Amino acid sequence: MDLRALRAANINRNAAWPGAGKFDLAYRGLELGGETGELLELLTGMGMGADHLEIKRPELAEELADVVIATDLVAMDLGVELLAPVRCSSGDILRGAADLATRVGLLQNRLKKLIRIDTGIQGQKADEDPQRREAIITEIIADLDCILDGVAGLSCGFGIDLDAAIPDKFDKTSRKNGLDAFFHDTASPEPA
Repeated sequence: MDLRALRAANINRNAAWPGAGKFDLAYRGLELGGETGELLELLTGMGMGADHLEIKRPELAEELADVVIATDLVAMDLGVELLAPVRCSSGDILRGAADLATRVGLLQNRLKKLIRIDTGIQGQKADEDPQRREAIITEIIADLDCILDGVAGLSCGFGIDLDAAIPDKFDKTSRKNGLDAFFHDTASPEPA
C-alpha cells in the first residue's frame, strides 16, 4: 500500500474538490465512519458462500479502498503520516470486521475530544493543556494505523489487491464527481 502516493493524490484532489477548504476534522471523521459503515453493511449481507463472494468481490474491493482513502484524509487534515500496514493475515474475518468497527468508533470519540479542545467547548482550550491535546492526537494516529491494519487483514482474507483497488476507486470517484484529479497525476513525494 503506497501511502505516499495516496497522500499526494488526496492533496491534489482535495484542492480540486468543490468547497475545498471547507471540510473540517468533524466532516472527515463522519466520512470515515460512513465509509466503514458501507463496508460493514456489505460484509454483513455477503454471507460466507464462495459464489456470493465472487459476485461481491469488486464491490468489496471498492469499499475497502474507500476506507483507506478516508483514513488518509483524516490523517492529512491532522498533518500526520500513517504507517503502512504491518500485518496481512487471513485470520477470522468476522472478528476483523468487528475490530475495525470498534476502532472507528474509538477514533470518532477521540476526534470529538480533539475538536472540543480546539474549539474551547467545555472550557478545554488547546493552549491551556497542550499535553492533553498531543496525547489525544497520538491515540488518533494509533487508531488510524490500526484501521489500515484491519483493512489490510480483510483484504488478505478476501484475496483483494489493495494496491490495485485504491487507485481504481480513487479515479472512479474523481470521474463520478467530474474532477480532473486522478491517482497517478502526482508523483509520489520523495522520502524525507
